Amino acid sequence: MVMQNVPVSGWQRKHDAIGAAALTLFARDGYERTSVDAIAAEAGVSKRTVYSHYGDKENLFLQVLRDTYDVMRDRVRDIVDRNLRDVDRRAGGADGVQSARSSRPLAGPPNAPP
Repeated sequence: MVMQNVPVSGWQRKHDAIGAAALTLFARDGYERTSVDAIAAEAGVSKRTVYSHYGDKENLFLQVLRDTYDVMRDRVRDIVDRNLRDVDRRAGGADGVQSARSSRPLAGPPNAPP
């Protein structure tokens, strides 16, 4: 599969810069001590741009948490999948026994989609 360079819009670049700046500042200074002004300055955008992308500081914080959770969940899933492939190979495949990878997903409630 060949990856093509897809141009990123100015809106998306700003959105990503705001999210990255917010993650850095929230992690370093905490929610209460991080201001929207500081996030805007770190991202190189105006305070108005931050509000237009995320609505308010709380929504921005919650989105940063969701994005961070998604990245961590995907990393853990990749690690588990790599290791379970080794377990499946060592066990000799299915042999009528349920594969370790076919069990419930790593995160979310029992009825959540994978």
